[in-house]
Amino acid sequence: MKKIFTISTIFAIAAFVSQCSQSESNTANQTTQDREAPKMYERSELAALMHEVHDLSAIWKEELENGQPLTPVPDWVSNMLTADATSPDELAAGPFEALAHEYIRNLEKLIDAEEGGRVDAFNTSIQTCISCHKIYCNGPIPKIEKLRL
Repeated sequence: MKKIFTISTIFAIAAFVSQCSQSESNTANQTTQDREAPKMYERSELAALMHEVHDLSAIWKEELENGQPLTPVPDWVSNMLTADATSPDELAAGPFEALAHEYIRNLEKLIDAEEGGRVDAFNTSIQTCISCHKIYCNGPIPKIEKLRL
C-alpha cells in the first residue's frame, strides 16, 4: 500500500510539473506572438537620393583636391525636386523647392567654373546643402560640413 501511495505521489508531482512547464511555454509563445515585429527604418526616396548626392560630392571633393576634371552632374540629381520625402507636408510648407533649385544651379556653376573658381563654387554648393538641412533635417550637417574644402 505504501508503494502504491509513493508511486501515485510521484506520478501526481510529475503531471503537475509537466503541466506547469507546458503552461509557461504556452504563455511565452503567446507573448512572443502578441508582440509586433519591430518596424525597420526604410529611407524615403529623397533620403536615399541625398545619400547619393553626398557620395557624389565626396567624389567632386577628391577630384578637386587632385586637380582632376570634375565628373558631370548626373541627371538624377534633379530628382530631388520630385522624390518622395519622409515628411512631404513639412517640405511643402517651406522653402525646400527653392533651395533645391538653388543647389542644382550651384552645381552647374561648379561644373562650368574655371580652374581657379572651382573650390569656391564647390563650397557654395555645400553651403546650400547645409542651409537646407538647417531648416529640415539637422542630422547630416556634421557629415556635410566635412565635405568643405
